[in-house]
Amino acid sequence: MEYQTKKARRTADQILFAEQEKLEQKKRALRSFEKLLSRFEKISTEIIEARDELEAAGMARANIIDAFQLDPVATKLLKTTTKKTTPAKTETETVPETNTTTETNPDWQDN
Repeated sequence: MEYQTKKARRTADQILFAEQEKLEQKKRALRSFEKLLSRFEKISTEIIEARDELEAAGMARANIIDAFQLDPVATKLLKTTTKKTTPAKTETETVPETNTTTETNPDWQDN
């Protein structure tokens, strides 16, 4: 009986140790992943800024993408629009403001 208890305890300890190792591995992987995502966000911002500079210099976005043999992720990144990206300006008709109030006797003329 005592042998079975020790064996069960040893098995439970081994299972617990294995679970702790898995948790530590996940913890390390998550830290590494978080660092990579942080670096990715920074470099993505730099890439978008460089792309915007090329567009401001007159290069079309499609030409920027076609100039390099990019993988699908990079192509998708270059195709994204940002808040800083301004769409092509179109001419709009300007309508002058008209005063719609008609006062026949303004207060300053009461004298």
